[in-house]
Amino acid sequence: MAFVHPTPMRNQSAGVAEGRHQHDLKALMQAELCDLVFETPDVCSIFFPQNPQLHARVPRYSSKDTKKLLDSLVLDRSERASSERASYEPLLALLNYIVGHQQPDARVRFRLYDKVVAGKYDGAGALKPDLLGTEEAEETSDMVPWHDVWIAVEVKKNVPDGLAQAMTYARSMLEVGNKWFSVVVYYNHIERHVRLGFATRHGVFLSPVWRIVTQSRDYAVFASSLAHICHATEQSWSLDPFRIFDQNGGFQFNVPGLGSYRVERELSHRIHVVGRATHVYLASRGITASDSSRGRDSSPSDAETALNEKLATPIPRRVLTQRPTTRATAAARGPHAARDSAAALPLPASQVSPTVRSSMSTSPQTLANPSPANSTADWSSLCSESKVIILKPNAPLPALVIKDAWVIYERLQIEVAVLEQISGQFGCPELAGYATVAHPGMERLDRFLDSGAQSSAEWRCRFWDEVYSSVTSVPIFSPRVHRLIFYKTIGVSLELIAKNPAAVIHAMKDCVIALYILLLAGYLHRDVAVGNILALLKPKTWDLKDIVESAWYRSDKRFENYKELFVSQYAFVCDFDQAVKWDADREQASMRSGTLAFMSTDRLSAWSFEIPGQDTLIDDLEGCIWVLFFVVLKAHEGSLSAMEKKHLKSFEIDDPYDMLGPKLVMLITPPKSAHLHNALRPTWPLWHRLFAVASTARRKLTTFREEFPSGQPLSPAALQHLKVLYTDTVFAYLDAVKEALEEIATAPANTADVEAADPFNADS
Repeated sequence: MAFVHPTPMRNQSAGVAEGRHQHDLKALMQAELCDLVFETPDVCSIFFPQNPQLHARVPRYSSKDTKKLLDSLVLDRSERASSERASYEPLLALLNYIVGHQQPDARVRFRLYDKVVAGKYDGAGALKPDLLGTEEAEETSDMVPWHDVWIAVEVKKNVPDGLAQAMTYARSMLEVGNKWFSVVVYYNHIERHVRLGFATRHGVFLSPVWRIVTQSRDYAVFASSLAHICHATEQSWSLDPFRIFDQNGGFQFNVPGLGSYRVERELSHRIHVVGRATHVYLASRGITASDSSRGRDSSPSDAETALNEKLATPIPRRVLTQRPTTRATAAARGPHAARDSAAALPLPASQVSPTVRSSMSTSPQTLANPSPANSTADWSSLCSESKVIILKPNAPLPALVIKDAWVIYERLQIEVAVLEQISGQFGCPELAGYATVAHPGMERLDRFLDSGAQSSAEWRCRFWDEVYSSVTSVPIFSPRVHRLIFYKTIGVSLELIAKNPAAVIHAMKDCVIALYILLLAGYLHRDVAVGNILALLKPKTWDLKDIVESAWYRSDKRFENYKELFVSQYAFVCDFDQAVKWDADREQASMRSGTLAFMSTDRLSAWSFEIPGQDTLIDDLEGCIWVLFFVVLKAHEGSLSAMEKKHLKSFEIDDPYDMLGPKLVMLITPPKSAHLHNALRPTWPLWHRLFAVASTARRKLTTFREEFPSGQPLSPAALQHLKVLYTDTVFAYLDAVKEALEEIATAPANTADVEAADPFNADS
């Protein structure tokens, strides 16, 4: 599977940034872990049951061999001063001694490692754990992929740096295979203490410091824990039960009700050491058992080769902005997050349309007790029982787009609730089904949901104050659920149509209609980005009869003036898990997660100055401008003018305040600046019109806010006024699209700038 290149954002641990050093990456990891780190003495028993037999076989502290190995960890002064490398060999010997003692069948073995681990999931592309715990058969391999790293070990004298570095390994191990927890060991060779770490999607759980050299009890607890970890790892406790990996690290999804789908390509992803991780894959049907275990030298089929050639264009990775440079306190974030969630809660099952409910399959192929999307279940039960719901396909599905995400519990049903209302409509994807993935033992974390069970302050890590937002803050447990969503609609990078001016202009129209349909369903998108607006494999032709009979078309007579535009669709909007009710009484936190490069000027301003506000349709529509603007520049990166290079560079700025200025300038740039552009010249009839519409809409929204200030719920009359403003803005954007298409149709043809509508046409 080919790796995608990064989004235009550098300030994320998920993005591969040129010139980034490991020191920078560790600082980012600490920021991502803010308030999410727990310390508890019974950390190991949380993740897997205790086995008395394993405990009994642990080599005793008092034994001659054990004492000899522990003594070898005591370095002289010169060794301690030089580097941590002097501890590698004695620590390796101790770990293998504990794991292999009276356990000849143990599969985990530790090894020294002096290479970069295969698979650049670290953001800098240069992670090298000091020791690796891998399956014994891997010991002779030249390169170890992250999929085969079961336990990573970091040796460092500085505690915060050591823990942060260990977490980079943990995050990479989580991502490859989409585990729900991964294990790292941090050893301090100066103080001769060790700490175990479990990274999960809900937080990081660390053991206390164990002084294994001088404290017999600490040694016994650590040795027993290590034996249990290795045993549980061999049983694949942490792995996604719907996946099967081949010997190359490639994988396929086996989903009841759908069958087997092999991943052909990753379309986008965003990853963090904890919290929400999202991967979007293109997967194809028809994989046999022999296919899934093909060797490294096997050649792909003709069909595979053709498909991969079509999808060979690099696709920008989409990442999640965790927080700005200035951290918010837990108290400041919590209430806003709660308001966002409450405002976006889906309809109860009783209010879901009978058509939607009847379309859900009750086939014996699905797992037990499938439930409608809007039913409720407690978090613990969702963690312990996988459920699959397949909507009846109209025909066999040769390919699917699979979105694999860890979703915060309070927002679990949002995306499905939205898709049930807009699936298959103009500019929207078509839903095929969804699944909740259970992982054995994850439900045991529910103890951290009960604040009365134990004081959160007692769970605060005593040697890593840098990850807490204040000296008094306490760890926060963030319950998330592993969710798969299956789309029938196949999407690819907008870059595939970025050199076709008409296709780019139509793509803007497609986004406008999709967001309008979403508004009619009651929602705002709130997360417009390169990974959330995709091009179709080929333009879709709509029957005008179907268009004029659509509810969205009939909602306003003005659509009659644009109906010819709706015959062709080039792009669609997806990923609705950040959606909220547009008319809810909701205060928006200033530092909401989103993709910085594509935020509207209003949202960037609020973020820069930490001013609470609300997302609006005006923001979503402006975000579409920035997505298409960026994609066109990126597609022509080798032939940009000096001005266009500045435009592109403005998307790569780390700070929201610095990014705000160039966007504001672009919005007020007069049409005469077109002569400064090369790549943008063919589509300039679109840009100067879109900038004017966005500026006008922003002024009208400001006037509305002056007339109806925030601080109290909007009246029905005010909501109607706002909806009229939204709708008028939609038609202003359609005017811009229509006029731009008419202008480029009468402009002199330039074959160097214009490509065929079908980007996969070999003759074009």
